Amino acid sequence: MNIQADDRAPADFGLFSRVGEMLRSYMSGERGGGLMWQGGDIYRLNAVKANEHEKDPYLKGGKITRDILSTIPAAIEPTDIFAAGALTKIPGDPKITEEWRRRPEAGYCQSNLGHISLNYAKAIKKGVKGLMGDIDSAIQKLPPEEKDGKLNFYESMKTALDGVLCYAANYREEAKRLSGVEPDENRKSELERITAALERVPFEPAETLFEAVQTMLLFHFAGLLVNVNSNMMGRVDFFLDEYYKKDIALGRVTPEEASEWMQYVYAKSSELVNLGDAVTIGGCDLEGRPFWNDLTYFILDALKALKHHQPQVGFRYAEGMPRELMVRAFLPLLSGVPQPGFFNDDICVAALERAGFETRDARDYVNCACVELSSYGRSNILSGYTYYNIAKPVETLLNNGVDMIEERTAHTAWPKHEFPKDIPVKFSSFEDFQESYRLYMGYLLKILTENTNGHLSRKPSVAYPLSSVLIDDCIEKGTAVTDGGARYKHTFPNFVGLVTAADSLSAIRQCVYEDKKLTLEELADLCSADFEGHEDIRLYLLNKCPKFGNGDKKADAMVEWVYGAVAGELGKHENIYGIKYAPCYFGEMQYVIQARHTAATPDGRRFGEAVTPTLGGDQGRDRLGLTALIESVTAFDHTLSSGGLSANFAISPLSFKSSEDVDILISALLTYFEKGGMQAQFNYVSADKLKDARKNPENHKNLLVRVAGFSGYFVNQTREIQNQIIERTEHALR
Repeated sequence: MNIQADDRAPADFGLFSRVGEMLRSYMSGERGGGLMWQGGDIYRLNAVKANEHEKDPYLKGGKITRDILSTIPAAIEPTDIFAAGALTKIPGDPKITEEWRRRPEAGYCQSNLGHISLNYAKAIKKGVKGLMGDIDSAIQKLPPEEKDGKLNFYESMKTALDGVLCYAANYREEAKRLSGVEPDENRKSELERITAALERVPFEPAETLFEAVQTMLLFHFAGLLVNVNSNMMGRVDFFLDEYYKKDIALGRVTPEEASEWMQYVYAKSSELVNLGDAVTIGGCDLEGRPFWNDLTYFILDALKALKHHQPQVGFRYAEGMPRELMVRAFLPLLSGVPQPGFFNDDICVAALERAGFETRDARDYVNCACVELSSYGRSNILSGYTYYNIAKPVETLLNNGVDMIEERTAHTAWPKHEFPKDIPVKFSSFEDFQESYRLYMGYLLKILTENTNGHLSRKPSVAYPLSSVLIDDCIEKGTAVTDGGARYKHTFPNFVGLVTAADSLSAIRQCVYEDKKLTLEELADLCSADFEGHEDIRLYLLNKCPKFGNGDKKADAMVEWVYGAVAGELGKHENIYGIKYAPCYFGEMQYVIQARHTAATPDGRRFGEAVTPTLGGDQGRDRLGLTALIESVTAFDHTLSSGGLSANFAISPLSFKSSEDVDILISALLTYFEKGGMQAQFNYVSADKLKDARKNPENHKNLLVRVAGFSGYFVNQTREIQNQIIERTEHALR
């Protein structure tokens, strides 16, 4: 992959004091944080109660949306450059929050658990006026026999858009009021700019970059206020590109101003969204050409300057990007921020095409929350709704079809089932055990998909329509997102423990069938007893049997086999929309929860130790260097994971002593991508520092780490997650 020079790279303007103050006051607790913060629940609850008489789920959703957005207070802080968000001064009431959460209307919008990216580009280009026009046009085209079934849905969308206009009008009046009493001329001018923008947008299409950003923020936070659900900002640099270039050419904005605005957008999301937001930058355009602009640089600079753990930023790499951009993408890591996550356009696009996405739509992909792939503004994917541990079936087969440890956690366990009588549990060869694993996995995945289809079939009592307005094809079809109106409606179950399962199978093969150190029954007894009194055998299993991550062809082939078996068995089933299931691999925080429900495993893992959360080196068993780890992680076809995957790489801070070391890391990433890697994320902090942070958390409150698909503050993680992060192998670059 060629890296070219970029003589257009803009300056890094550093941290803007106003944005830094905004984030500091939020982090210190001086102002409320999070749109899920209790203060907003009273407005949501009141809107629901006011519309209890409405029985139609669409009309009810539209009216609730309008009532929430028209009554929520519009607060503009002294540090606000744009208007949107509110809730900074609203006290919460735990009783109200509890009452709200008991209501059926409080459920996640579309039952998609936050993996959705709305088409803010359409809102910016068309304005509410244009969106209303699209709805009216769709109504005019309705055949007479469909009107009774679809008019309520269209009416609900228009009611929701009225709510957005009310939301904007409240901010306009507040900005106008504040400007009338503001003594500082500079601040008065800013408030007047907000007022003037809101005289036009979001009703009219945006004409300037300021209006485009203002429209995006209004729709983004309006949707979050109503749904209490995480809609991703998406490809901010891509859909704001034309407005930025036009304003630069006309002298309406300077690069420095635009850089501050990108920092503001990042910080505002940090303040109001908690962990659920994501921004995707770079990549290719819809024709497949590499895309980047000044805004791409500015968002990377914001990462480095603000040193915060959210939103999650995904950097899409496309062939032909310049060296300066790649260096800038790694500077946040070197400053202590384990972002961005890196995505390989070649593989991500191919994976979505494999799942049935049109090429142009696949090229417009975003990372939804962590590493989940979705087409921007076109998809309603179900992903991350629960986490399935691929290592658990090994335990069950070892124990004659009975779990050694019963699974009890509803959202982190395989579906309840009886072990199939037709799957053998007595084995004369390793191949027999391997085949039973495949059959049992297929059985579990069949139950999984049946249960998921039942979940997808349940329609909510209230359908919030704002998402349907901004997801392609819903208006044209007259069909809500909840009913399958999105262009793409895929289902990507999420899996952890892949490497634990494969390494366990490799250990069974060597220990029982090749070295004949133990019988299968003896190995099962040791796992059930957590290797008590047999540390020598555990160390043999841990150190002498093949381990993924070291370029060991036997270990890598086993991961490839398990990975392929899951994709193959899962792909035999379709969701309620007739779309084949495909897997997704990232750990969130569930890999430590799964550890409490999984006995010790034949790979030498003790009971309670984390199963592998990602496909990178996560358990300190990748001992032969970064090159060997890359060989292992690319030993299987990443396009089979159409839902996305994460791969962790821990880099020793001692590796970076000069700019040449940055080039080496860039080369390592590009080598990984050339060999077929889909995604990579990096930690750049020593185990010694992590251990000290665990011992003295008060001294490391701002220490950031990559967890498993997302970044977070180390001291806020559970003890189990901290242990797992500390155990990761630190790789040197030389």
